[in-house]
Amino acid sequence: MKSLLTRTVSGIVFLAVMLGALLWTPMAFGAVFSFIVAVMMVEYLHISLGKTHIIGQVLSIVTGVLLFLGVFLIKGYGMDPSYLFFLTMPLAGILISVLFEKESGTYQNYPYLLGSILYIALPFTLINFISFPGEGKFDGM
Repeated sequence: MKSLLTRTVSGIVFLAVMLGALLWTPMAFGAVFSFIVAVMMVEYLHISLGKTHIIGQVLSIVTGVLLFLGVFLIKGYGMDPSYLFFLTMPLAGILISVLFEKESGTYQNYPYLLGSILYIALPFTLINFISFPGEGKFDGM
């Protein structure tokens, strides 16, 4: 019974935070969803890679969060889209980190690093196109 109560309360808190982020301000939306992207990517990479490829995992998380924040700033605040070009640096760093990994089986595991960006960060990034239907106009609902 205690487990059910704990899950119910945590679900209500999660729902309140998500709705608050969507309805309050664009900055709250960006902060909460950036945090969610980072936590989900950490969990995914921890489950799939464990304690290996630490540098690649960090670069993958940085790339995912920067992808979300870049599109958030472009859609919400009119930032120049050419700044997204800088995402190629940590993305290239992921591939370079695989080259210098000393463990065996490295090349079989690097798709998890790129997959976390495609599987987690990209769908959350596309939410920005729903939340900002016009340039700089935030519509949480």
